[in-house]
Amino acid sequence: MSKAFLSHIFKFTEEAEELAVQLQKILPEDTIFRSEYIDKGDNWRDALDRELEKAKCFILLYTCPELDWSWCFFEAGKFVSKGRKRRVWLAAQNY
Repeated sequence: MSKAFLSHIFKFTEEAEELAVQLQKILPEDTIFRSEYIDKGDNWRDALDRELEKAKCFILLYTCPELDWSWCFFEAGKFVSKGRKRRVWLAAQNY
């Protein structure tokens, strides 16, 4: 089973959920990870590292360029730095 890592900022959590639902319809065998899936109290940095390592593709829900995207860009850079053949996708939407 493949895994996709869906990155977004907190303000657009609902939009990320909707995107995950739609992606699941066309990729029913794939797991789509979002940071909301990390249990409260877990070491979230370790959890993100594990999920980025397992992911076959990275999807950035890029919505409003005026907001701070530094953490999402950090996640994207960490994903790309793994060096394997993996894909990065950008889902852009203006709000």
